[in-house]
Amino acid sequence: IFDSKHDRMNQMRPCKYTLYILLTILLTASSYKSELVDCKLNHTREARDIIKYEILETVNRKGEGYTWPDDCIFDSKHDRMNQMRPCKYTLYILLTILLTASSYKSELVDCKLNHTREARDIIKYEILETVNRKGEGYTWPDDCIFDSKHDHMKIFEQHKSRVVRSKGYKCTYCGKLFSAEVYLDKHFINKHFEKIGTDHGVCWGDLCDILQCPTFKKMGYRNPSICDPKNMKRRNILCNSIMNQCFPGSSTVENNIRSELINKYCNELECLDKDDYLEHYVYIFCLKQF
Repeated sequence: IFDSKHDRMNQMRPCKYTLYILLTILLTASSYKSELVDCKLNHTREARDIIKYEILETVNRKGEGYTWPDDCIFDSKHDRMNQMRPCKYTLYILLTILLTASSYKSELVDCKLNHTREARDIIKYEILETVNRKGEGYTWPDDCIFDSKHDHMKIFEQHKSRVVRSKGYKCTYCGKLFSAEVYLDKHFINKHFEKIGTDHGVCWGDLCDILQCPTFKKMGYRNPSICDPKNMKRRNILCNSIMNQCFPGSSTVENNIRSELINKYCNELECLDKDDYLEHYVYIFCLKQF
């Protein structure tokens, strides 16, 4: 346990130094800004235009090649606000870099790994089982979202190792140990999100509300007091669209698979009235007891 690789808070050090650098830049910029607060930028621009397009034009017309004396206030080197232009573009470049990195990371942060695992299990043990049972040897179309090549977060599952002795989890990228899977999930997002390229598929966790993952079911998604009919209709349409995309043919095999999956998942995406809702969940509760 004394090995530094077990120090979970050590992960914060790169963030600490990054924040230190950013704060240094911001404080330096703000201290310079305080000196220029009294200098009105709109007035400066107006004066700069007069000097550039009127005074300098007159000088060039009447005395071509004339050089300003060092203490002439019209010399652009005395324009204090002109020094802010390079700073403006530097800040623009820094912000572009930061936003580009954070925007892609935000996509991963929004992709819940626990939801992705639930959706992956449903696709693997329910949908794929139906496909193999009714259409052995069936090949997904390239754009079918159920194809494992589209699983955005699969690479993280491949670098997750269960540690039996400590009942924890290990990141095989860097060897760090975690007491719970949720902490390893956060570690993947915070430290190894660059392992996923932008062309590595979609977030299967986004399918949870369509595939009715356990987490989604616990929310009582068909409960009439919270169920939104318009939202359910949208999910139903999307579900049917996915099934038609994955089983686009008119063969008997594809028709049977598509019909069974639409009936199992898509047709369940509707709000229940109060009586049906109680009957539905009492039935499920009783089945779980026996």
